[in-house]
Amino acid sequence: MLKRIFKYKLSYIIAAFVFIAAVLAIALWPRGSKQSDFPLLASPQQVSTNIMSLDAQMKYSQLIVDATVKEGLTVEENRPSQEEIDVLGDKVGAYSTGRVRMSVNEVIYGEPVNEFNLYLTPAMQDCAPDYKPGDRFVFILQPYQDGYYTITAVNSIFYVAYDEKVYLASLDEPYMRISGNELQDFKDELRELKAQVPTIAE
Repeated sequence: MLKRIFKYKLSYIIAAFVFIAAVLAIALWPRGSKQSDFPLLASPQQVSTNIMSLDAQMKYSQLIVDATVKEGLTVEENRPSQEEIDVLGDKVGAYSTGRVRMSVNEVIYGEPVNEFNLYLTPAMQDCAPDYKPGDRFVFILQPYQDGYYTITAVNSIFYVAYDEKVYLASLDEPYMRISGNELQDFKDELRELKAQVPTIAE
């Protein structure tokens, strides 16, 4: 009798362990990435960081890269020069600019580069990702000065997920089809678009 009770209890214990293991396996099983894993950027307040079509971005971009954040955002306070004061008057005050150090995984278009500084104006800082070390992006860029580049538009930023899928930083209707695309397919599309559109040097 005791043996039978013990067997029943043992069966229940084993069944309970199997159930718990199954629940944990389902909860911890790797799932695919999705758009909602990534924050959407705030709407830009200035025309210089406005929404642009991919074709328009191709005209102005001189560097397109798959890059990873090496050093997070560094903000620098800047005081206006005497020339700026002469032109804009006494109302112009101090302003902040940002810099993010990026390590390049692959140059999709442009001259070979291993690292670069992403330059952020005050307007760009208002509609930018957190740029934490290790975060990966595809950027469509314009040169700013030696070693520095700026985004062509607020929708020139694309998140790259751990499973190498691409997601939008700004959900604009013409770009919705890109969300969730394979990274390599997106790179191939950018190369094809760039080959069709001549660059306008600024």
